[in-house]
Amino acid sequence: MLVLYTDQLAEILEQVGITVKIFACDVKVYVRITSRINIAKLQIALGIISHWAEEWQMKLHVEKCLVPNLHTFIISSLLSVLEV
Repeated sequence: MLVLYTDQLAEILEQVGITVKIFACDVKVYVRITSRINIAKLQIALGIISHWAEEWQMKLHVEKCLVPNLHTFIISSLLSVLEV
């Protein structure tokens, strides 16, 4: 049953240009940050995930979330996830 939920989330995120990888109940989103537009796109994705979790009455484990940086430009301080 969880697969139905997460597949729906993946479809929604892919529609806004976000690469998604799902394994069981773990969702990974990937965005190559080359401009502020990409940062905004990632923030939109986080909002979609938050709304989706609230809609399906699922708890996000924000303490397990992270934003790995592969360059010196650090964006994690610019992003937020609403804890449901």
